[in-house]
Amino acid sequence: MSTIGDNQSSGDDNKVERICERFDYLISKWQTNPKLIESHVKDFLDAIIESVSTSAAVDGQRFTAAFTLMHPETTSAQKTLVERIYALIDRYLKATDKSRDSAAVLAAHFFARPDIVDQLLDRFMSESLPQLGTSFGHVMAVAVLLKVADRQNISPFAERVIEVSAKMDTTGRELMTKWKVKLIGRSALSLMRPRIAKWRYRRGRRQLSQNISLQMADQKPAAIQSTHENTVEDLEDDCDYSDIPEQLEVIIDSLLNALHHENTIVRWSSAKYLGRLTNRLPKEMAAEVVDSVLKLCEWKDSDSSSHGCCLALAELTRRGLILTDQLPQVVDVVQKALLFDELKGTFSIGSNVRDAACYVCWSLSRAYDSQVIQQFVHRLAPTLVCVVCFDRQVNCRRAASAAIQEFVGRTQVFPHGLEVLLLTDFHALATRSHCYLDIAFKLAQKPEFGDCLVQHLVDKCQHWDRDVRELVAQSLGLLSTVIDMNPYLPQLLAKSLSMDLNSRHGSILAIGHIIGSVGDKISPELREQMESIAVTLNEKKLLRGIGGEFMKQALSVLIEKCSSVSLSISSESKVIDVWIDIICNAIVSEDQKTRGDAVVALPVFCYQYLRNRHELKTKVLDQLLIHLNSSKESPRIGSSMCLQTMSLELLDVQYYNTCFEILLAHIRSGDELCGSRASEVITLVELSLKFRPIDDNRRQQIVDCLCLALDDRTKDSRGDVGGTVRLAAVDASLAFINEATDGQVIDVLKLMTTQCVSVWQKERHKAFNVFKEIVFGRQLAQIDRQFMETLFESTGDEKADHWRPFVRLLDVPLFTHNVWKGLAKNVSNPTETYVRNLLKQEIKSMDGRVRRSDRRLPPIDTYVSLLTADDSPEEALDLLTQTDWSQSLDVLRPIRDQICDALNVAKPRRKATGADNSAK
Repeated sequence: MSTIGDNQSSGDDNKVERICERFDYLISKWQTNPKLIESHVKDFLDAIIESVSTSAAVDGQRFTAAFTLMHPETTSAQKTLVERIYALIDRYLKATDKSRDSAAVLAAHFFARPDIVDQLLDRFMSESLPQLGTSFGHVMAVAVLLKVADRQNISPFAERVIEVSAKMDTTGRELMTKWKVKLIGRSALSLMRPRIAKWRYRRGRRQLSQNISLQMADQKPAAIQSTHENTVEDLEDDCDYSDIPEQLEVIIDSLLNALHHENTIVRWSSAKYLGRLTNRLPKEMAAEVVDSVLKLCEWKDSDSSSHGCCLALAELTRRGLILTDQLPQVVDVVQKALLFDELKGTFSIGSNVRDAACYVCWSLSRAYDSQVIQQFVHRLAPTLVCVVCFDRQVNCRRAASAAIQEFVGRTQVFPHGLEVLLLTDFHALATRSHCYLDIAFKLAQKPEFGDCLVQHLVDKCQHWDRDVRELVAQSLGLLSTVIDMNPYLPQLLAKSLSMDLNSRHGSILAIGHIIGSVGDKISPELREQMESIAVTLNEKKLLRGIGGEFMKQALSVLIEKCSSVSLSISSESKVIDVWIDIICNAIVSEDQKTRGDAVVALPVFCYQYLRNRHELKTKVLDQLLIHLNSSKESPRIGSSMCLQTMSLELLDVQYYNTCFEILLAHIRSGDELCGSRASEVITLVELSLKFRPIDDNRRQQIVDCLCLALDDRTKDSRGDVGGTVRLAAVDASLAFINEATDGQVIDVLKLMTTQCVSVWQKERHKAFNVFKEIVFGRQLAQIDRQFMETLFESTGDEKADHWRPFVRLLDVPLFTHNVWKGLAKNVSNPTETYVRNLLKQEIKSMDGRVRRSDRRLPPIDTYVSLLTADDSPEEALDLLTQTDWSQSLDVLRPIRDQICDALNVAKPRRKATGADNSAK
């Protein structure tokens, strides 16, 4: 005990905690026979209380230790000890740190002791009740006391606690509100004898052996009342409800009001106490409680009411307190709550409601027999499947899966139960796209779920989240292959002209994906309405502004899908003109998604509808040239990407030559528009490959552009933006390599080794794979194929293994310069992994030649410095890389002097020795 006081003064809280835990462990060994340590108890308590009394702050360890050592005695000295503990409790209940929580727990257990109840409980409650509205510590202490004390001891104070608690103003204090609910709930429970209502629905018997015997006898356990023993009092007294307090209405009203509190912990506490109280009420009163809870779901002010209602229903359901005649109302509420999702500002509310609704379903499956809820399972099953497949939140999808698992396992009436369970296990629901595109497609093939899933998606196409709308459209496209969409298309067509932006966007996307899946299977009337969507939106001027970007993206998808299935277009002239304007405007959009979908749509659209229309085709191609020659990045990216996939039938040599010159100029310019130059490098190669054979002059121009792009080091405020150009050049090099000569291939490979030792992992791995594919895919006279095979044969899948061959290329004169150049380029911004792996592989590759005492280190340092400097002479670089610095000094000194001359620095002079000084 003295150790506790010593460490308290030193402030070593961790050591104090360890000592207290050790002390508590040792004392617990003597609890079964406390008389053995009675003679030492007073000394223990004096030391502990002294330590607590003299400390500025206190933790729960010392309080707990003091309490557990108390042994009832009637001496005057023992009363003095009790008063000292009482004083400590009163002191720390007014604290503002964690010691207040420990004091509350100590107070509850201290005043609940049989030897303390008669002495101090009345005094403590008299002092605490007036402070409940102001002292959080006293609120906690009384609440815990109501939980741990015997009912007959605490019940005389319960009515007063309820009266005071009901008047407490806890506005803006969430924790205080939570403890207020606990005060009211626990006080009410202390007034009512513990009982299990006979009227409640009980499924089966408490003992597993009885249930098994009933099943073997082919009996129905659902209708049989439990005969378990009530450990508190006999069931014969259960019908006596004379102990129901007069304040019951106030109690229930307070708990119901807490159900729609804005804080979850308050709603959860209220729901639990409603369930416990209802279990002690007569049937008529319990039915009124359930009706009151159901009415809460009619509130429209927030999602809090619905969430609290579902929590309360779940607590009532799992206790069997909702009778079978009330189940239809409960199921109606749950069915709406499972799909509750509302937009509020820039975010949505309702995920907690859907999660709680799944909890109600889970409780239903556990509390009621299959014959009772069979009709409700068939109503809830399609909705639960929709939540599993299409809910935005993963916790809601998994909660619905848990409810389905309970229905399948306990009722055996869930449609296709085992198959649904296998598809919707915990891990399968982790990815939203997998749920929309894979699980939903498989479940839609079941007749019980197909129509419900499609209708749910049609309703959800107006979701506030753009990503969800796109997944909805893709899923509808897949489901249209197994379900007839003609009955649902009128709903989508009506939404496509809605004034709500999300509805228009989602429905047009859905229509496009459905067309892409079913093609001409759509009825002619509906097809004509689809064709007019773009024209109507254009006439209503809904293709402008921010909303216009969404419309252009959705219409680009619609155009691409119509073109891919060769959908015949009536009244073509007007529709085609509008489609051309939409796509040409979309490919220059700043929004990457809009531009990307337009880039995919334009080549397909041109091939399908403009191939034989010279005037319209020329109009589109001229527009691409204008965008390609723009000074802005987005038009250049969009037009160059379109040219990559444009069909050769739509282009001619003259148009190719014009595009080639523009692309060449942009790549050589070295401007800061790295995104456009990255796209233009690939376009230059892809476009040239379409017009083979390529002459020597143009081939060399392409290789020069590739080399320029491979060495792009553009930087801005975002960092190394030239990396996107280098990545694109690596891909383009692989595509063009078969058209290049051996010498041109070597030039490309030299520069690619620089990327292979890059600090950027993505660039390093891509360059590694392309370098390896080129070297082994083409026979090059300047490269020793056998040496390369030896170099790469031990390269595994480990990321560090990619360093090994390229660091060893330092000894190959053909690549030495570029490898060192790559290492020097990245030395200014290294990462820990980069340095660790580089040093590891360099040490292995040098065979021990590079050491701190090795004369090769100064030339290496000089080489790196020259590479990072501007205007370094090539003569010096060549001498540094081509010289074997392990030769004798007499051979190396003339080479060193040549390097000094090339760098225009003074040659080093030999330091005079002692013999030279003597000669002087």
